[in-house]
Amino acid sequence: MGEKDLAHNDYFSDKYRFADACNGILFQGREVIRPEELEEAEQDIVYMSEDGRHKIIPDKVRIWNGICLGILTLENQTNVDYHMVFRTMKAEALSYEKQWNERETQYQRDGIIGAQSKLCWHSMGKTARFAPVVVIVIYLGIDKAWDGAVCLYDMLDISEELKPYIMNYKMNLFDYHKYDDFSFFKTENRELFEVLSCARGEKKMKALLYGNEDRYRRLPEGVAETIFDIAGISRKLLKKIYYNGKEVVDMCKAWDDHIETGRREGRLEKQVEDIKNLMESLKVSAQQAMDYLKVSETDREKLNIS
Repeated sequence: MGEKDLAHNDYFSDKYRFADACNGILFQGREVIRPEELEEAEQDIVYMSEDGRHKIIPDKVRIWNGICLGILTLENQTNVDYHMVFRTMKAEALSYEKQWNERETQYQRDGIIGAQSKLCWHSMGKTARFAPVVVIVIYLGIDKAWDGAVCLYDMLDISEELKPYIMNYKMNLFDYHKYDDFSFFKTENRELFEVLSCARGEKKMKALLYGNEDRYRRLPEGVAETIFDIAGISRKLLKKIYYNGKEVVDMCKAWDDHIETGRREGRLEKQVEDIKNLMESLKVSAQQAMDYLKVSETDREKLNIS
């Protein structure tokens, strides 16, 4: 798991953001799932395959309503994963298999069935009910919208005659590229997806940030770090200030500095190109070329050309 994945994992560890993401994506912003109803759950789904023991590790799993009425899984993808439909199918199937095995083990411990018995042979298997599993895939790619499959039919070479006999698994995919308005999110998820939707447009980003200064001048530090990581902005540009006794981040100032840094780096790259061209054409040293171009002492230290 890379640095970006860890940042996302920490971000959705907050139960308010987790509940808000589920409500926004699944229920168009209606508060169906309440943060106080969420409980921690094991994140590893372990299964056996021909080549040994493997794990599928979703980013965050919660139990809804305290009695396993729902298991909600959030998965984040920064690049299009063209076999994500297969991955989510497997994750859901293994979650149900795990619940079955845990129920069987518990029945054996309680003496309801013998150690050699199988739950499917016992009358309890007829009435046993299990927690539904919902997997949500949140696509966080910056450069393009999701262009992969969203259901099983998209990945099958299948005729119309056969479709009625093959179950079509549909993936719960959220791609922020498909939206212009994120007000159905009630937590910092709104700011996260708004910023990502403008990450490749300087004018668009400036309009967003300065048109909503009340929200973007005091973002929680962890939220700003997640946004910076996904958008590819250096954390060194985080501008921390204190607001109501808490350390927050001024996203407007950070973005201005990011743009200025980019422009400065671009200017330095152009200087390097000009210096090398002059050295080659006039057969002079780097220092002589920089003297001719009147490069400042500050820039000379940054360029470090010999």
